[in-house]
Amino acid sequence: MKNVRLFAPFLAAAAFAVLPPGTARANENETTTIKFSDPSRPGTIRINLANGDLHVRGTDAAEVTVQTDLKPEAPALRKDGLRVLTSSSSYSLSEKNNVVTLSYGTEAWSGGGGDFILTVPRSTAVIINNNYGGGGDIHVAGVTGNIEIKSLNGEIVLNDIAGAALVETINGEINATVHELVDGKPLSFASMNGEVALHLPVNAKANVRLRTQNGSILTDFDEKALVTKTESVRTSGHTHASHVAIGADTSINGINSPEVREAVREAVRASAEAAHEAAAAIKEAAIAARDALGLRTEIVGVTAAAAPAYAQSFAARRPVAAAVSPTIADGLACRAPDPGALALMLPGTARVVSVEESEIRAAMRQLFTDTHNVAEGAGAAALAAVHRERVGLQGQRVAAIQTGGNVDRSVFAGVLTENA
Repeated sequence: MKNVRLFAPFLAAAAFAVLPPGTARANENETTTIKFSDPSRPGTIRINLANGDLHVRGTDAAEVTVQTDLKPEAPALRKDGLRVLTSSSSYSLSEKNNVVTLSYGTEAWSGGGGDFILTVPRSTAVIINNNYGGGGDIHVAGVTGNIEIKSLNGEIVLNDIAGAALVETINGEINATVHELVDGKPLSFASMNGEVALHLPVNAKANVRLRTQNGSILTDFDEKALVTKTESVRTSGHTHASHVAIGADTSINGINSPEVREAVREAVRASAEAAHEAAAAIKEAAIAARDALGLRTEIVGVTAAAAPAYAQSFAARRPVAAAVSPTIADGLACRAPDPGALALMLPGTARVVSVEESEIRAAMRQLFTDTHNVAEGAGAAALAAVHRERVGLQGQRVAAIQTGGNVDRSVFAGVLTENA
C-alpha cells in the first residue's frame, strides 16, 4: 500500500473501492431500527448532525440501525399542536420514498453533543451534513453507495468504500483508504485547513489532480511508478498555488480529462461556498452578540498589508482584485474577494485595518508569551490591529478574536526566536 499525503485542498478524480472496513466503537446504548420502504432498491440516508461523532458502517442487513445514548424525538404534539424543535436531548428519525433522514440539532444549535453509530445496507447512498454547530469526527466504512460529506470541524475517515465521493471540510483531516480503482466512480476531497491522506494500491492507475494553496504535496510512490508534472498558477507576477497532475495519459481506465476538470471545478466551487458561509457565520454571530447585549460595538475587519484586496474592496464598496505578496498570514492571502462574502461584510463593518508582517509576527509572539496559545499568522492579525490602534483605543473595551492556530512548527519556532 502506498500513500499520497498533502496539506490543504486535495482533489482526486478517479474511481475507487477501499480496504477492509474499520470497526466502530461498541457501546451499551439502545438501538433503533428503521426499514426502507422499497428494500429491493438501494436507499439513501441523510444525516444532519450539529454536534457529535458519527460512525456509519455498511452491512449485509436490509435495514438501518441507529445506536446512541440520546432518545428519539417524541412523535406526540403539544396541546397547542406545535412540535418542539429545540430539544437538546432528542433526535428525529424518519423514512419516506426510500430515504431515511436522521437529524440532531439545527443551525442555531446551543445544545450538547450526541454520538451516533449507524449500520446501513452496503449499497446505501450516504449524505452527511455536519457543517454547523461544533462538528465532530465522521467515520464511514464498508459502503458501496455514493458518499457526500460536508463538515465544519473534525476528522473524516473513509474505509472500504466503493462508490463516488464528494468530501469537504473546513477544519479537519481527511483520511481515505482505497483498495482498488474502479471506472466511473470519481472522488473529490477538499480541506481548507487540514491534512488529506489518500492510501492507494501500488499498482493503481488513474489520472489525478492535486492542488495545495498553503502546504506540501507528498508521496511515497517511486518516481518511476508515479509520473508527475508540477505547475504553478501565476497572477500579476505572483505565484499563488501549486498543482500536480499525475498520469501521463489524458484518459486512463475510462476516466477522461473533462471529468477530472469537472472534479476540480466542483472542489473550487465548494471552497468558495465554504468561505462565503464562514464569513456569514462570523459576521452574524458578532452582530447577534452585539445586538443581544444592546451594545453599540464596532466590528472592525483586519487584513494583511501584503494582501490588500479586501481593504481596497471595502474602501471601494465593490470587489477589487489585488496582487498578493508573501505573507505569514496565508489565511488572509486573498487576491480576488468573494462578492457574497464582501456583501455580508459591508453593512456591519465599521472599518478595515491593514497590518504589516512585523506586526503580525509580534502578535503571534505576544499571544504565546502571555496566554500560551498558538496562533497562526491570520489568527493573530486581530491582536496586531489592536496594537496598531492602541492609542485611539485607550479607555475602551476591546475584544480581539484569535481565529486559528494552524501553523507549521518550523515557522512558529522562527517567529518565537525573533528579537529574542
